[in-house]
Amino acid sequence: MPVVAKVPATRERRRMEFRINGERCVINMQMTIPGYEIVETLNQGRRTTIYRGRPHEATATVIIKTLRADYPHLEDLARLRHEYRILNSLNIPTILKPIALVRCDPNLALILPDFDGESLYQYLSHHRPTIEQTLTVALQLSQTLHQLHNQRVIHKDIKPHNILINPDRLELKLIDFSISSRLENERQNWLHPNQIEGPLAYMNGFFISAVEY
Repeated sequence: MPVVAKVPATRERRRMEFRINGERCVINMQMTIPGYEIVETLNQGRRTTIYRGRPHEATATVIIKTLRADYPHLEDLARLRHEYRILNSLNIPTILKPIALVRCDPNLALILPDFDGESLYQYLSHHRPTIEQTLTVALQLSQTLHQLHNQRVIHKDIKPHNILINPDRLELKLIDFSISSRLENERQNWLHPNQIEGPLAYMNGFFISAVEY
């Protein structure tokens, strides 16, 4: 669930296009999530959109992750459900516990606590951390992975975009468990390189040594 940069628009709008007597017509439709108001759009990825929202009867904001497609593929919906189940089963301070998984047919919305931070990718673009600060972040990340692996969960997508950091407190949160898996459920099947899960740039060299460039 990468939170990279804010998008100026405060509401997400989707478009419906059709023709009447040969004339192209476009209707803008606002994304609606039952029980929540969208405050702003934080990031738009290839498959997902991340919003900051607010429950109708509360003042505290939340993070909302939905699928970008107007009619998402079943595989993408399954990934969002999978992410919710994995997160809900974990009890690790540096991993956000989900609030709810809301149906907004034909889409789904994963509701998460709003963490006051930015992605490590964005943070490093305008900060040059000291050795002490770097070790503080590295220690938190290694402890998070240790606890995660002790619970037999493999993240599979560790990269700066999926690590949130509070610039003032240097607190860390690991996000985006959409392709994670439990070790006892992991099946070792050979895949074509184009189907490898996770970014090659941050993958252990042992796993990509056979990939031809």
